[in-house]
Amino acid sequence: MAILNRNDFKQYCLRKLGFPVLKINVAEEQIQDRIDDALERFQEEHYDGTEETWLAYKITQADIDNGYLTISDDILTVVKTMNLGMITSTGNDMFSYQYQFAIQNLSPFQTLDMVNYFMTMTNINQVHDMVNASPRIEHTRFMNKVQLYNGFSDLPVDSVIGLRVFRIIDPELHESIYTDIWLKKYATALIKMQWGNNMKKHGDVQLLGGVTVNGQQFYDEAIAEIEILDQELLTKYSEPVDFFTG
Repeated sequence: MAILNRNDFKQYCLRKLGFPVLKINVAEEQIQDRIDDALERFQEEHYDGTEETWLAYKITQADIDNGYLTISDDILTVVKTMNLGMITSTGNDMFSYQYQFAIQNLSPFQTLDMVNYFMTMTNINQVHDMVNASPRIEHTRFMNKVQLYNGFSDLPVDSVIGLRVFRIIDPELHESIYTDIWLKKYATALIKMQWGNNMKKHGDVQLLGGVTVNGQQFYDEAIAEIEILDQELLTKYSEPVDFFTG
């Protein structure tokens, strides 16, 4: 059965646990909480849980007065800024190096000196980085704040800066997220853990037909499955850790 939305996802997890053959002793609110837990883990650590993109942000007087930018709460992290009003070596106007280089060198009657082009571009970018350093930033996620520590006060009102961000993928807008195999396994394991936790408080539970279910065993099995999936997330589905120098 195809998984098209959150309800289909919930029903899939319950069927994995034995529903409707078995009664799953987990309240609806508990099921929704465990699905939310799985989604949060997926969005924060799985490489398919976020998208890397650039946002254009227009500076307001309120931003200058506050000393920080206010962004939406679906931004997981901000990693870089760029002044979009700045003409850089990567521009495509007639005064850029690329344009002048193309006019003078891209001819069918002569070979292109790629070494010279590469070295010139490297030198231009180094000079640009020296004289136009990006502001040092600090992102406070749960306050939706981005603080710029150098150069912020020099930005005029209505100037535009670019923010390189990782944005959380909203499952309500992109419901195909519910088809991810790791997410399905993880949510099922969390619901199973909740089921075992509910039942172990009452000892062994006897189902219709005389079958006895051990809540502690269910709980222990779920914990073991979650540990395996956590390790799998770390080794297979997470971006490598960046190295910082300086």
